[in-house]
Amino acid sequence: MAIQRIACLSCGSDRFTRDEQNHLVCDYCGSVFRTRDNVCPACQAVNPSDSLHCNQCGERLKRRCTVCGHDNPGNAEYCANCDNALDILEFITRRYAEQGVQDRAVLVESKQKDTAYVEEQSARLRQIDAERIAALRQQKAEQMRQERMVLMAVAGAALLVLIVCGLILVLTSLSPAG
Repeated sequence: MAIQRIACLSCGSDRFTRDEQNHLVCDYCGSVFRTRDNVCPACQAVNPSDSLHCNQCGERLKRRCTVCGHDNPGNAEYCANCDNALDILEFITRRYAEQGVQDRAVLVESKQKDTAYVEEQSARLRQIDAERIAALRQQKAEQMRQERMVLMAVAGAALLVLIVCGLILVLTSLSPAG
C-alpha cells in the first residue's frame, strides 16, 4: 500500500501537527481532522472532525440522531446512544404508530376530505375559466364590430372622395374652356 500525501480540504496546505486527542490540525488554517473515525469510506479523504459529509465526494460520514443528537457512523441505521431509528421517516412512522395516530379510518377520512376539497376548488377554477373565456369572446365580438364600423367609415369616406373627384372632373370638362 502506497503512502498518500494528504492536504487540508479547507485551504490545501500539506502541513499538519497533532493535538492532545491525536487529531491532525492544519498548521495554516487550524482545521481539525480526525485520523480514524472521520476518514471517508468512499474516497479515503480526511475531513474536519465536525463534518457530517465528505468535503471531497459528499459521502455521508455521520448521521445525527433526531432524538438525542448523538453523532453516529454514516452507515448506521440505529443510534448507538438511544437505539432509535436514524431514518427520519421510520422514526416518524414508529412514533405515530406508538401514539395510535396512524389509524386507517382517520387517514381514509382525511383523504376523502382532501379529495372533496380539491374537486370543489377544481370546479370553482373551471367556472372562473369559463367566465373569463366568455368575457374574452364578448370583447373579441365588440372589437370586430368596432373594426367593421371603422372600415365602413373609411370606405364611405373613400367613396365620398371619389364622388367629389368625379364631380369635379365632370364639371371641369363641361365648363367652357376659357
